[in-house]
Amino acid sequence: MLTGFAGNSCILGAPGNNNTLNWFGPGPVPTPKGNGLTGIWFTNTICNFGAAEVTTQCFAQPGATNGGLPEFGNLGKNFMSGPGAWNLDASIFRNFEIKERWKLQFRGEAFSVVNTPRWNDPNTDINSSNFGKITGAGGARSIQLSAKLLF
Repeated sequence: MLTGFAGNSCILGAPGNNNTLNWFGPGPVPTPKGNGLTGIWFTNTICNFGAAEVTTQCFAQPGATNGGLPEFGNLGKNFMSGPGAWNLDASIFRNFEIKERWKLQFRGEAFSVVNTPRWNDPNTDINSSNFGKITGAGGARSIQLSAKLLF
């Protein structure tokens, strides 16, 4: 899933228009190293993963230019991918003949059989205390049984 960082849309003064954030880290935005288990997908204060780590605020709201016009952020839309998803569903059916025209069908269906969580995208609101964190998941296992009369 692609994730974009939304800045303050009011800065652009156009309805339905989203601005992106400014990035102040050295080089390109690093690939996230986090996962849903830790809850942290990327760290706001580490601008470069590797030998040269800079600890500062790496993201900021864009401001206004010298002429007072709104400034666009230097990050593009959907530049980062969120956590991936994997799912396994299964079903089993069995038909029983009652009479020539009547059949009874039993079915069992299971969704997310292996109960693997599907992590939500990280929070991309710079004003939130959860900025860069994954705060939820979905994809719990569910099983349903049913019977169906066919005639």
